[in-house]
This record gives sequence, structure tokens and C-alpha cells, in this order.
Amino acid sequence: MATPYKLPAVLLALVLALATGCIEPSEPAPPGTDVVSSELSIIDCAERMDTGYKDGKPFPIAVVTVDGKKVEGATANAYYVMAQAAAAKGINIKVNSGFRTMAEQERLYDCYVKCNCNNCNLAARPGYSNHQSGHALDLNTSAAGVLDWLNANGAAFGWKRTVPSEAWHWEWWGGGPGGGPCTSMRTFQASAGAHSYPSVMTSGERAVAWLELVNDGNYLWSIDKTLIGAQDPQDRSSPFFVAGNWLSASRPTGADHSGYGPGATGRFTFEILAPDVAVETDFQEVFQLVEDGMTWFGPKVTMSIRVVPAAGGTSDGGASDGGPEVAGTNPMDGAAGETAADAGGPTGAERTDGGGQPHPPEAADGSTADGGGSGSDGGGPRPIDGDDDSGCGCSVRAPATGRGPAPWVALAWAPLMAGAAVRRRRARAKLPA
Repeated sequence: MATPYKLPAVLLALVLALATGCIEPSEPAPPGTDVVSSELSIIDCAERMDTGYKDGKPFPIAVVTVDGKKVEGATANAYYVMAQAAAAKGINIKVNSGFRTMAEQERLYDCYVKCNCNNCNLAARPGYSNHQSGHALDLNTSAAGVLDWLNANGAAFGWKRTVPSEAWHWEWWGGGPGGGPCTSMRTFQASAGAHSYPSVMTSGERAVAWLELVNDGNYLWSIDKTLIGAQDPQDRSSPFFVAGNWLSASRPTGADHSGYGPGATGRFTFEILAPDVAVETDFQEVFQLVEDGMTWFGPKVTMSIRVVPAAGGTSDGGASDGGPEVAGTNPMDGAAGETAADAGGPTGAERTDGGGQPHPPEAADGSTADGGGSGSDGGGPRPIDGDDDSGCGCSVRAPATGRGPAPWVALAWAPLMAGAAVRRRRARAKLPA
């Protein structure tokens, strides 16, 4: 009697999984699509438009496919460059989860709330998971050597672990060496240009500042999306915030207009308000470009501003009589450029900024699953030891003579004060009891 043929156990399990739909077969690449493969990763660079979410707000997002998972395009490039560097050291990094649609996040959140599927794994509210921004990936950190390599090298490629309880959750919001196989994707790049701001201010004083940056990418900068944001730490609240002029406490402004295409120099104009200080204090205000909901990019610009206390206490917000000194009108990084006087620049009121409501800052770091970048304030002002009068003298101060009023002033006032006292006594005498 012939012995029945038995399928190997592994093959039998695979057949059953496919038959029951437990394994999703990957879609074939469309004709003409650039597909880059290695033994580690496969990237399909064909863009597919979807709807992403950041802080509950929807926005259009272009995604590609990495290891069969949808990933935001620039993030896919950054991942691939990092994965190839790891492969050169014998480390095999793979993507287990990438961009999630609203329906996918709703399913995972429902599993978490009801604890009836997905192992009751923690999930952020729909619309608030950074997986929905396309910038968060779950990586195979349980594989040999992967987590150790990421902890040691991930930051050099712009990747950060943002959820302390999830070793597999890594995010990219800009940075790293650049490059990647999907060269047709939109790119956000910038180089430094001219800038203008006061180097010395008095508490309560307002001034107009502006930054210029060159669009070195391939995407048009816009009023609503291409913004200046506070950095170090990312999206911190700035002490120079001006209510009604800034978009939020961490986002001074968007581009002055939406015509800054590739190669153009974009200007970003905003007001600053010197904070109250008890002693002369140096502030290092760091700003960087951010494409809202997508990525931070370009050079960080530092404004070095010394704030002096207002005479007699809190200032009423008016500018000093002497006027502010304008600092740093030459382009950063030593390139040539116009001065603030030549360039002029509109005030915050004159600038056409498109109106609208303030843009909210990015999500804060690590407190919950799917968290975003750091939102804690750090650094802060540094008081100056002693009184330094070696600066430009940008505010007018009364000379300190050490003497009281001249004697003739007292003599002139004495008869006037006596007459006033007599008139007050006579007036009181006529009042009824």
C-alpha cells in the first residue's frame, strides 16, 4: 500500500495562512516603476497620495512602499540610507509597520480600548498617532543586533526613538546625510541667507526681525505650510513670543508669500517682544524651517539678543528712544548679502501672511505611545555677571551723577507749596460739619 505524501510542516502552515488571508500578498509594482531591492529592503518609489494626520488635522501625503509597508517619501529615503549603512555592518533592519490610514488607526485603537484583538497593544487616538504622519516606523528591533545598532547610530541618520516603552518605534523628521533611491520625491532643503534682528533690547520693547533662506529643494514654499519654528529643544515656547503676530508660542511666522520656488530666496518676517528681566540677560534664540506636518529642514539660525531691564520696572512695551541695534545683517555662513537698511522688509502688520488661525506645535515627546518630538523647554536665558557697558548703547539711559536736585529748585518750590497749603485750609473751613 502506498504511503500518502505529507507536506512539510512549514510549507503546510504557509499554504493555510495564504488560504485564510492571514498573510497579505504584496502588490506587484506598476509598469515603469523604479524598484530598488537588496537582500534587506525593497523600495517601490511610485508615489501614492493619501491623507495623513498630525495633531488631529488632515493633510495630503505622498507615500511610497518599503518592505511592503507605506512610508512617507522623504522618510523612506532616510530609512533606506540608514538600512544600507547597517547592512554594511552585518545588521539587517526591516520595517514592520509604517504609515497608517485613519481606518487602520481606528481599528488598532478599538483593539486597545476593548482589549479583544492585537494583543491589547497600546494605540494612540485616531488622528494623533505619528504613524499617521508617515514619519514613524516600527522596526524589527528584536532581531540580533538591530536595537544596539540603532541606539548607537540612528541619530546620525536623523532617527530618534520617541516612545520609551516601545523599543521598536523610531521616527524621522529631517536630518541625516541625505540621499536615497527615490530621487523624484519632493525634497525640502535650504541654505542660509541674510537676517536682521536687534542685538540689544529693553524689557517690553518690540522690534521687527526677519530671516532669509534659499530654497534648495524642489518644492514651492507657502504661507500656510512653510514656517519658522523654535528649536533646541524643538517646538519650545519662545520668551520673545508676540500674541497676535506669531502663529503660536513656538512658531513665529510662515513665508512672507507663496512664490518662493526652487532657487528663490524666501523671507520670513515677524515681531519679537523682549521679556521682562531683573538683570541684563543674554538669550540664544534658535529657529529652523519646518514644513508643517512633514519635516524640519535647513540650517538652524541663532539670534543672540541681550535684554536689559526697563527703567523703573516693567516697560509699557514702547521702543527705546535710541532705537534697537540691528545685528547680523550679513548672510550666515559668510556668504555675501544685503544689509538690513538696503533690504528694508515689511513689518508684521504690513506683511501679507494669509491670515488664518495659529498653527499648533508638533506633538510632545514620549509621554504616550506614538509621541512626537520634545516639547519641554530647555536652556533658557543666562544672566550676565556684573554690569557690562561695553555694548552699543542701544537704549538711552539717564546719566548717574550721584547728586540730588539743585538747591535753587527747592527754594523756588517752597512759596508755591506754602500757598497751596493755605488754600486747602480755607477750603476745608467752608465745608459744613
